[in-house]
Amino acid sequence: MQNNLPLEYALSTCYLLRASLHIQEAMQLESIDEQEPIIRSSFEQIDKFEAQQLQTGCNQSHLVRLLTFSKILQAQITSNMRQVTLQSVEFAKFKLERCAKILLKVQELLTDQMYYIGIHQDSSKSTISLPLTRLLGVVKVRLAQINTDIGVIKNQIR
Repeated sequence: MQNNLPLEYALSTCYLLRASLHIQEAMQLESIDEQEPIIRSSFEQIDKFEAQQLQTGCNQSHLVRLLTFSKILQAQITSNMRQVTLQSVEFAKFKLERCAKILLKVQELLTDQMYYIGIHQDSSKSTISLPLTRLLGVVKVRLAQINTDIGVIKNQIR
């Protein structure tokens, strides 16, 4: 059996990069009607990544790219709240909930990696990988920000 893991990782990376490009493209558009199909196409790329990730797993660069994607998406959401209408608020809520789902997935993957590393370390070593711990901290802070934004948006809808 041939090992296609590098090719599978490259394909996953392409999905993540295309998703990020779609978000950046949507940031340049003014109306929500123009942005919505592009954002949805970005989320389709993320769905493709998630399907690929289920088959082959992911590496740390994928986790960093997912964090970058969520950061770009958060920036797009906050920069686009100039026209506050019910449609814009509901669309922002949709994007925030999707961003939270992505960050929860990253948190799950990081926690799994840290658990795996912790099991396979010598009992004399009590430290876990510092970069993974740092990434997990960043994810938790972003999740807190998103949950706060979702709460604010839900109040605006009411």
